[in-house]
Amino acid sequence: MASAANKNKKQDRTTRKLEAILREHFLPRRPGAQLDVYRYNSASIRIRVIDLEYASKDLTERDDDIWEVFKKYVDRDTVSQISVILLLAPDETISSAMNRDFENPTPSRL
Repeated sequence: MASAANKNKKQDRTTRKLEAILREHFLPRRPGAQLDVYRYNSASIRIRVIDLEYASKDLTERDDDIWEVFKKYVDRDTVSQISVILLLAPDETISSAMNRDFENPTPSRL
């Protein structure tokens, strides 16, 4: 990963596979969306999607879309490792504390 902000964002086989699934089955419905998937620690994967479409959706609607993909294409072991799914509209990125952690991840103790 090139930037200093990404130095703590680790990818492995599982996160790359999960990212590929989301790019294939989730992002085509959201052409302008930004996707980040990384391993926070040995037991935890974090996902963030920033999409203008989320400005008009409540939290339940946002979750439903991504979980539809997880149920169809992602195995249970991988799903059990997902600790954060952050689904934001672009204007929500400024006020979201969790988004700040995506931008500059705090080191894990594991």
